[in-house]
Amino acid sequence: MQKKLLIVEDDNFVAELYSHQFAKNGFGTKVAKDGDEALAIIKEEKLDAILLDIMIPKINGLGVLKRLKR
Repeated sequence: MQKKLLIVEDDNFVAELYSHQFAKNGFGTKVAKDGDEALAIIKEEKLDAILLDIMIPKINGLGVLKRLKR
């Protein structure tokens, strides 16, 4: 079964680099560009891991973590 990974990164180049490398190693990947988009995907998808940038638009990475803890 393929593991699902959410990449939360606002830099398109870095997000594509991560996505390509993880996909090459058997992961299914989704990319979110900001904290709001990340939280929406987390609510909808069953994920195995999240690669979360701290400095992202709207809700920063620490804010996303705080909301996930609730």
